Amino acid sequence: MSASFGFLEHQDPAMEPITPQMLMIVASWLSEVAFEFSMQQETLFLAVSLLARFLDGSTVSCCALARCALSCVHISMHRTASLRPFTLHTLV
Repeated sequence: MSASFGFLEHQDPAMEPITPQMLMIVASWLSEVAFEFSMQQETLFLAVSLLARFLDGSTVSCCALARCALSCVHISMHRTASLRPFTLHTLV
């Protein structure tokens, strides 16, 4: 099952829309996190896929996008058993 990006067309007009450029920035940041913590490629791909699936099924503000991405990284690290402890300060 692959993730779709249909949420870009069906966003809540009351919120600031998430643009493809914002997603590129978040994906770039996720790849930097993966490199910094020596994650497996599978972990990064799973995190991006989880983020796309989550965004496809829910409404998220731009402010919460980074937190959602971080949550997806944490879940994917547990799933791929590559968990290394990190704190918010090491990611920012």
